[in-house]
Amino acid sequence: GAIAVARCKAPGLDPQAAEAWFRAQPPHLAAAVRAAEMAGQGRALLAMTITHVTTREQFGRPIAAFQAIQQQLAQMAEEVVAATLAAHIGLGGADFAVERSAVAKLRAGEAATRITAIAHQLHGAIGATQDFDLQLWTGALNAARLANGSESHWAAELARHRLASAPADSASYIRTHLQTG
Repeated sequence: GAIAVARCKAPGLDPQAAEAWFRAQPPHLAAAVRAAEMAGQGRALLAMTITHVTTREQFGRPIAAFQAIQQQLAQMAEEVVAATLAAHIGLGGADFAVERSAVAKLRAGEAATRITAIAHQLHGAIGATQDFDLQLWTGALNAARLANGSESHWAAELARHRLASAPADSASYIRTHLQTG
């Protein structure tokens, strides 16, 4: 992730120089990169879950045909999109603002919680077994959620920044500080 961000923001660097560039950036950038990682992991879990519910049959038809399963898949997809958009906010713009990193890590972490819960619900007991990869993916997603600060850490950071900023109303704050361009 660090090298990908460096290639985008400081093109032309070799891998070692890109890593050095990344390490010289503010520490909250690592949280924004982690949010992007979580969005990708969520996307992989969604694909794995769709495959499972379309191949697993109950009462003579795939469980994906049941409305309750479709509703949970839709909620899972919404959370993947939310995490992806949050990662774009965190890594967007010319600078790496702490408030955008906070939004990215906070929202991606919230999405991760919901994504893992739905994935395990739709996979049932098989998802927790060592023989099935779901537990590896959800474990990695939860580890990423806790790395570089949890949701509560970034919520407090965002609140501190919001209270210290000039715009009196939240809509102006969002336009001023969270839009990437």
